[in-house]
Amino acid sequence: VVESLSLTDFLDPNCPRECPDCRLPLSHGEVLHSVPVQDENGQTIEMFEIENVPAVRCSQCGAYWLENETVENIERLVKENTPSV
Repeated sequence: VVESLSLTDFLDPNCPRECPDCRLPLSHGEVLHSVPVQDENGQTIEMFEIENVPAVRCSQCGAYWLENETVENIERLVKENTPSV
């Protein structure tokens, strides 16, 4: 359960512990994360919206950061569900 972990346990070492804009501590939460899929010319051809993505986020401005493992899982999910361009 993510809530039982400390922020240090959850975050990648390169992820900030506080919001760089608001200077407030980040907290655990879930976000709606959008991933654009582009063709070989860089044109967006599809937009994946993934709900309930675990993240650490700023309660003030809404900025959020994802753990490396979460990013890898999202990339795999998008690749498996995107036809070849």
